[in-house]
Amino acid sequence: SSSSSLDELLPDGLSDHIINHTISLSFQAKQSYPSYTAAIPRPIYLEYVFNYANVNEARTNIKPLLHQYLYPVISSLIEENNKVNKVTTMNDVVIRINQQLWKLLGRYYPIATTENVEIPLPPPPSPSFQLQPIYFKSGQTPLIYDPMSVISYGYASCTGISILFVYALRTFGIPARIAGTPAWNGVVEHGNHNWVEVYDVSTQSWTFMEPTPGSKITSSVNTEKNNNNKEELRDVDHMEKDPCSRWFCNSNRMDGKTRVYAARFERQHHGDGNDDSTLYYPMAWDITNRNVQGEDRTDYYTSICSLC
Repeated sequence: SSSSSLDELLPDGLSDHIINHTISLSFQAKQSYPSYTAAIPRPIYLEYVFNYANVNEARTNIKPLLHQYLYPVISSLIEENNKVNKVTTMNDVVIRINQQLWKLLGRYYPIATTENVEIPLPPPPSPSFQLQPIYFKSGQTPLIYDPMSVISYGYASCTGISILFVYALRTFGIPARIAGTPAWNGVVEHGNHNWVEVYDVSTQSWTFMEPTPGSKITSSVNTEKNNNNKEELRDVDHMEKDPCSRWFCNSNRMDGKTRVYAARFERQHHGDGNDDSTLYYPMAWDITNRNVQGEDRTDYYTSICSLC
């Protein structure tokens, strides 16, 4: 279709401003990182890299911004690996993004005050300011969960943190999606949770992990350095970690009554395929909304986590 026809068919802002940029970056990632993108099946890449949304968060042009901040980091990683003749794997990129994303998009505050005085990026060249990485803060959805809000406020609960992480992974050609449960043990009062699934090209299947945001700063010390005064990269969650190491992967949480879903873009059906049988992603913050497509992942998590 021509550009003009796209403008006529799509809602305002979803043609040139978001979709075209998303498609462009998706093609660019496919060409730039063949060591892992070459093995991604076409349907998976189309749905989980080209996709411009996760759930019902506000649609924003977030990918160009993420590319701007993370491209130097990923380029440096590939250069480091090339020097030692190491092929850069998908998990290498996942780890580096999880290590760097939160502080690269963090905010600077004056050391002498505890007030939330926002200092615009890039950081001020002054020792009087300290970096506050994006950090986890419970109970923020649906107030703060789209990526731009998370960056602006500097924090989010599990939903907002996971959504931002998914967008960052997709920006570099890694198929990712939101997963979660609307009620632990099927009981709303037990709470809910969202995390991230990544498509593992080595197994051609979905695996799960959690974003590892920064910590809220309580002193002027905000980086860990070794004896050579070089900043250390944090230990973060990644695709190859033991599933049982994650706090919710156990028989108490995944007892068969906990229903787990993954968000999709493509419409899925069960039963006779009528509209009422469409699988959807239940959102605890908007529980009556059935407009986000979903996939039931309960059996997978019960089988994995019941062994922990």
